[in-house]
Amino acid sequence: MRATRRPVDRGSQAGGAGLLAVLSASVSLALGLAAVTAVCDLGVTAGRARAAADAVALAAMAASPLAGGDGDPHAAARRLAAANDAHVTAVERSGNALGTVTGIRDWPFAVTVEAAVTPRTHLVRAIVPAVPARAAARVEPPAGAFGATTGDALVIRGGGGARLLADPRVQLSEAARADVRAGAVDPRVVALLRTLGARHRIAVSVLRSGHSRCVGGGDEPGCEVSEHWHGRGADIWMVGGRAVDASNDGARDLVEALLGLSGPLRPDEVGSPFPQYEAVPGWFSDRAHGDHLHLGYGPASASPAARSATAPGLSSG
Repeated sequence: MRATRRPVDRGSQAGGAGLLAVLSASVSLALGLAAVTAVCDLGVTAGRARAAADAVALAAMAASPLAGGDGDPHAAARRLAAANDAHVTAVERSGNALGTVTGIRDWPFAVTVEAAVTPRTHLVRAIVPAVPARAAARVEPPAGAFGATTGDALVIRGGGGARLLADPRVQLSEAARADVRAGAVDPRVVALLRTLGARHRIAVSVLRSGHSRCVGGGDEPGCEVSEHWHGRGADIWMVGGRAVDASNDGARDLVEALLGLSGPLRPDEVGSPFPQYEAVPGWFSDRAHGDHLHLGYGPASASPAARSATAPGLSSG
């Protein structure tokens, strides 16, 4: 028996291998394009989410009355998110630390939002249904925002230095009494002390004499000069018969009452042991003021709190 060889169609083999290579390349190209598209979509979606979160946070904060708005931060956030093809997953409002003050306890100083955006491609959505981003916005409240306060409004009392010296509800140190008798005290300070004394009995440690020229102590050239040095400051160390500290309810009541004070007698500076009021411009709290209330005014001609130093009943007397 004689064996015979069948001819091999090398052209067919080459054609099949070429087709397989083309198919493989096409699949690889398709997968590569899908991967690139997915990565691009994910990046674009993350960018959209960040932009949406920023915009939503600003919209939410703008709804606060402290920023001039009158709406609900949650509703404002949802509206702007929808306009940016996003949805809000969380809104966190900071406490404003002035919750005891009637009328502004619900006004946030800061809002943090989380907004999520849905990717546009099916492949990415199958893996990542939504891409979230967080953003925060806050507002520095204007002084005029604090027009409401607890309890009754302060009743302004003038009458000049002679009446202050005779006021049984205002206890002055000997140095402070000498300053008043010498006419070295700004008439606004005189009137404010009588006004606060009508609400709570107070004791004043320092007006002008006995205070350093520089804020924080000393007398270095070029330092920030204390308002006490000009007779425009007062330190109250007792309120309601108790030493001033963070637990003194009467001292806190005076600070809150000052929130509602406007016009010539509103101090430019209020230092106290109550850090929750530091959001008010010109108000501060630090270790040096943990045991007294500091009240200070700028120059009468420049101070926004003192449009006039010659208001009726505010003579130094």
